[in-house]
Amino acid sequence: MNVYKKDGKLYLFDSHFEKLNFAYGITPEIKSIVKKQLEKNINFLKNSYIEIDGSNEVTLFDCSMAANIQPQKYHAELYNRINTMRKIAKNKGFDTPIFITLTPPSYLKPLKQVKLKSKNTYKLVDNPKFNGDKDYIQKSRDYLTNVWRKFLYQQIFKDMKKEFNERMIFLRTYEPFLDGSCHAHIVLFIPSKYKERFVKLAKGYFKTKTDIKTEFKGNIGGVVAYLLKYVLKTFINGKNGDLSDIAYWYIYNKIRRFSTSRTLLPMHFYRKIKGRDFLQDLEEMTNLYNNGYISCDLIADPFKMASGEKMLSTDFIIDAIIVSINGFYETIHYVAYKRNQSVKLVLPDKEIGINGLQAKCHKPNISKENIEYKKSTCRYMAMSKKELQHFYRYDNVKEKNYYTMSDFEIVQEYLYLTNFYNDEFNNPVKLAILENEMLDRDLNNFTGETTYHYIGDSDELHNKFIDKEKMFLDF
Repeated sequence: MNVYKKDGKLYLFDSHFEKLNFAYGITPEIKSIVKKQLEKNINFLKNSYIEIDGSNEVTLFDCSMAANIQPQKYHAELYNRINTMRKIAKNKGFDTPIFITLTPPSYLKPLKQVKLKSKNTYKLVDNPKFNGDKDYIQKSRDYLTNVWRKFLYQQIFKDMKKEFNERMIFLRTYEPFLDGSCHAHIVLFIPSKYKERFVKLAKGYFKTKTDIKTEFKGNIGGVVAYLLKYVLKTFINGKNGDLSDIAYWYIYNKIRRFSTSRTLLPMHFYRKIKGRDFLQDLEEMTNLYNNGYISCDLIADPFKMASGEKMLSTDFIIDAIIVSINGFYETIHYVAYKRNQSVKLVLPDKEIGINGLQAKCHKPNISKENIEYKKSTCRYMAMSKKELQHFYRYDNVKEKNYYTMSDFEIVQEYLYLTNFYNDEFNNPVKLAILENEMLDRDLNNFTGETTYHYIGDSDELHNKFIDKEKMFLDF
């Protein structure tokens, strides 16, 4: 019988399933797999380097911001994000912090705790209500994600949006129970006038065990420290450099540690411009971004576009970022980031790529009918943000007749609707109609869909596209 000590308590594992007799479902074999993979990744990054103008070599390891590769860098950025969100919340009138813990239903928890007579001692035995799903860890995570997403559609958040021009500001982290199933810790900020209404709503909405905490030492600052306690213990052990038991669980099960509402400037923008001292203030950069003073030019990935794969917003490479700041007499425009054509990425096998693109373009296996189309798309692979927004754009939906468009126009329209920067990004009905037409034309290699969408329920469509990362919640 395995014994595990946590927070001054002893837990005795007594399951009929071998894997469940280890904390968080992480066996010695799994630890070995994770260690080898992490070591392999680190060696790859240390032996890959960026070469600028034939010199100034910098390894990818030094550039990495990954939590498991460079935890100290990640901690610093994480604290900056959390602290900035706290300040933005206060400035916007979202001055009341609330801490919520959400848990999955019993059928997704393979073990249950039994209190023993000995002080602070518990036994973990098989849960008869468990449904036996082998993917229970991911399913418990998905359950929490979905129930939280649906909760955000409640009327209270629409009222906040109408009054404060902001739905809600929140930070979320997942943490495992000892059996490996997920629970979520969420810190959210709301206006004080909505506190009682929110607490009443939350207590009645969530069907599983839910803990709601509204009082903290230091108010907002205290709740941030409360969340950081959960986040920071999930990384590499600072005393000896070893992975913590929980860190193995995150890495092996590919669980995201930390996520937030879309309150801040996207991190992939900020990381590219923060090298300049006067652009390092994340709060100031977020305000500029929200007010339209940060613009971005994009280039579509030519290799993915030419191969006919489905294009996502993440397939558009940042070519330049312009930050505009008001001076004494006129607005000053800074080129905060510009892609350098002389930058080379050298991998361990000495294969060379330019600006992160593939070193070699493998010829896609395409039919003769599509060759002319592929050539056409390559002509349009370099498009600025403005061009992406207005390419084949119609002012009236009635004028946008998908059924009379050419295949090329259809695909350009699809790239437009699924591009994060366009004005119609979160329009599920339009996207569903378009994907149905693409399925009719056998263009579903772009969409990944094999069945037709039902367009009668826009909310259901929106949720479906969010799950597939074609759309996002609007915070």
